[in-house]
Amino acid sequence: TSASTGSLTVTILPQEAIAAGAQWRVDSGIWQNSGATVSSLAVGEHTVNFKDITGGTKPSDKTVTIQSDKTTIISGSYTQNKESSGGCFIITITD
Repeated sequence: TSASTGSLTVTILPQEAIAAGAQWRVDSGIWQNSGATVSSLAVGEHTVNFKDITGGTKPSDKTVTIQSDKTTIISGSYTQNKESSGGCFIITITD
């Protein structure tokens, strides 16, 4: 009998983050582009983390549960660090 495996697809948002080089990886593996699918992951929990980019804050690490013969789909949204046209940002001022 073969071990049960599943797949994981991660979409990165927004497009500007992708253009700035945002990528993701599972279990400290190789970096993947937005929309890529990693197959043959063991069933169970895995950790997804995101690459640092200039001008943006990466999403927190995410724990995903892989199910046998299924593709788990998640997304990660980067936030911009600085103001840009049309953007709405919350600014916190501290003493």
